[in-house]
Parts: sequence; C-alpha cells; structure tokens
Amino acid sequence: MDRENIFKKMVENHLWLEKTAKINLNIIDSEYQSSKCLMCGCCLEICPNFSEKSEFLGALGMVNIFKLINQSPNNDHKNKIINNYNKNYYDKCGKSLSCHHVCPINLPIEEMLINSNRIIVWGKKL
Repeated sequence: MDRENIFKKMVENHLWLEKTAKINLNIIDSEYQSSKCLMCGCCLEICPNFSEKSEFLGALGMVNIFKLINQSPNNDHKNKIINNYNKNYYDKCGKSLSCHHVCPINLPIEEMLINSNRIIVWGKKL
C-alpha cells in the first residue's frame, strides 16, 4: 500500500488539530489509546471496504477522528471533520470489524467506533 495515499486522504479530510486541544478528563484513557495508533495500515489492508481509490478512510481515519473530535473546539474545522466522518467513514464502513482483529497493538477500535458514532452521528456526549 502506498502510504502517501493515506496521508493525502487525511489531509483532504482535515485530520489535524487546528487549535489548542481541549482535554476531557472523563475520556482521557480512550483519547490516549487513539494516540497510540502506529498508522501502519494493517487495518486498511484487511478491510473489505477500503480501496486506495475510494474516499473511505478506514479504521486508521476513524481512530484519528475519534481523538480530534473530542479535542477540537467547536468551529468550522470541527464541522468539516464531522461532515467528512459521515460522508467518508460512517456511510462506507460495513462494520465487519476485521480491523479490530488485526491491529498489532490491539487498539480498542470497536469501542472507538461506537463512541465516534455516538458523538458524531447521534449527537450524544460521552
């Protein structure tokens, strides 16, 4: 897999922290878990829904979005992340969770997916 395509997709989806992070002590353990992602791409290699040519971000994108959505202040940048999550992750993920089983550091991908959907898709707080 060409890692350049992964980083290009991350830039296209605004996956960076634009302002100073706000830390929620109630979910700091989950945020810490997401920051441990190696960005190795194993989750993308096994995912039946991922293709380098599609806009789907795969678990690698979702794990980063999980951290950013919790740490970003409410602004236009955060809204772009939310819109891109719905369009390029939530609508395209088949929820096979093959990514969960292949992660070399055993990130709690399923938990992050559930919490990301709770926050972004259903508008609930953690």
